[in-house]
Amino acid sequence: MANVETPKKKHKMGGIISTIACILIFLFVGYELAVKFSHNSIYLFGVRSDVVLTDSMSYKNEDPEVQSFLQGRNDQLQVGDLTYSVKIDEKTELNVYDKVMFIHPDTGKMTTHRIVAIDHTYAEPRYVIRADTANAASYDGAFPRKDLTAKVVGYVPWVGHIVNFLQSFWGILLLIGTAIIVIVYNILIDLKFFKAKDKEAKS
Repeated sequence: MANVETPKKKHKMGGIISTIACILIFLFVGYELAVKFSHNSIYLFGVRSDVVLTDSMSYKNEDPEVQSFLQGRNDQLQVGDLTYSVKIDEKTELNVYDKVMFIHPDTGKMTTHRIVAIDHTYAEPRYVIRADTANAASYDGAFPRKDLTAKVVGYVPWVGHIVNFLQSFWGILLLIGTAIIVIVYNILIDLKFFKAKDKEAKS
C-alpha cells in the first residue's frame, strides 16, 4: 500500500520550505543593502555581480577600425545586464578582448570596458582600455594590472533591472513584507487559527 502524505506532514514540509525561503529572503536583502551602501560590490565565493548602468559597451562604434577590431564579437553589454566578475590579481590571465572593471580616471566611478591592446614597452605590461562605443583613438588609458579591479567572466541579460528594483526602497519593502506574511501565516497555521475559523463558520 502506497504511503499517503497526511495534511500534518504536508504542513510540516511546507513550513520548512517557507522558513528556508524567508531566511534566503533576509540574507538576500542583507546582501543587497551591503552592496548598495558599501560603494563597491561584495565578492561572494570569489565572484562579484554588477548591474550595467550605461550604454558604453552596448554597441560597436561605426569607426571602421573599431568595426574591424570587434568583427565577429557580439558580447556587448546592454543597460540592465548583470555581469559576473572575478577579482584581478597577479595570477589572473588578461588578454585582448577581455572586459575589465576599473576606476575611470575622469569620472572616478567603477567602469567596465574592454582591453584593446597590451603595451609591453613598460617595466610591467600596461593594458590599453576602450569602450566599444568609443572611436578607435578614444582610449581610457593604459593601466597597470594593479589599477584593474575585476575581470568579467559572464553576464545575464536584463536581470540587472530586477536587481536594481530589489535594491530600491520598494523592492526591499516587498521582500521583507512577503517574508513577514509567510511567517505570520505559518504561525496562524500552527495555532490552528484557520481551523477554528472553519468550525465557527460551520456552526
